[in-house]
Amino acid sequence: MNNKKHFLKELTQAVAPSGQEEAVQEIYKNYVEQYSNNISETRLGSIIAHKKGNSDLKIMLSGHADEISLMVSHIDSDGFVYFKEMGGFDAVLLPGQRVNIHHDGKIRKGIIGRAPKHLLQDDDNVKSKNLWIDIAVSSKEEALEHVELGDIITWTGEFEFLTDDIIISKAIDNRVGVYVCARVLEELNNIKTYSSVYAVSNVQEEVGAAGAKTSSFYINPDIAIAIDVTFAVDHPDTSIKDSADIKLGKGPAITMGSRINYKLFKHLKSIAEKENIPYQVEIYPGRTGTDLDSMFSENTGSAGLLVSIPCRYMHSPNEMASWSDIENTVKLLTAFIKSIENSNIRDL
Repeated sequence: MNNKKHFLKELTQAVAPSGQEEAVQEIYKNYVEQYSNNISETRLGSIIAHKKGNSDLKIMLSGHADEISLMVSHIDSDGFVYFKEMGGFDAVLLPGQRVNIHHDGKIRKGIIGRAPKHLLQDDDNVKSKNLWIDIAVSSKEEALEHVELGDIITWTGEFEFLTDDIIISKAIDNRVGVYVCARVLEELNNIKTYSSVYAVSNVQEEVGAAGAKTSSFYINPDIAIAIDVTFAVDHPDTSIKDSADIKLGKGPAITMGSRINYKLFKHLKSIAEKENIPYQVEIYPGRTGTDLDSMFSENTGSAGLLVSIPCRYMHSPNEMASWSDIENTVKLLTAFIKSIENSNIRDL
């Protein structure tokens, strides 16, 4: 496995729920420090890597470090552990999953349990409140030796290549965005850019994008670019009528919508065509559900862009993405930043 793939593996396998993103941030900081003029950290924990440009124009790249997780909310008299969700979960995916409960620097393994189908009513639906975690103890007192209220729970999902191009892992959402931010800085190393570049690994996107809100207020960028994942619909039980026709391996998705700067959208597409970088187009007429929703209107406002990496099975233990889509996103944003010059910025 080459260094780039190993870096992405490290990012995805780190445990970094919303509000506790330190493990990913340390990996990110160690990678980007050689490509940055300086690195700063917000009070919430977002890491900002700054590459100085030849002008006062500022471009902000944003990926988010946090992953969806669960939190211990109750332990019953028999030692079964109940939980609340941190981020968007599909409860159908939870039963039978092996999970890690993180307590005082140690991990207690468990399995998410549910009554057997044979004992359920036909109309019973899977709901988080009807699930529990079995940690193989027989009492609340015994359970409290290993877990307590507020402990974070994450699921396992190993990083693997199913083919030369297709990756599966937990937390592809949105460690690929963090990866792209770091890799763009690497590609720009030893290149003098017209604009200053702020590559940010933000915190707490999955619970309201507070990290992006505060870091964009601090930077006050002229151009704000969010990098996230988007829904690939090239599998059964999806319809392009409900979403754009986004496929794995066909390039990054460039978004158009009310929060996107139309001139920059057209310019980004023209860069992709000029550089022969494959791309797809999707639309979000209103909210995008990404960091961009906080970034584009913060402080004095920014010209916004959203570039997304197609992902199957989002918010599951085994999200799927294409390595070529990820690397083409790096190429596209690198080329975009290099294209911004004094002679053309007034026309964008």
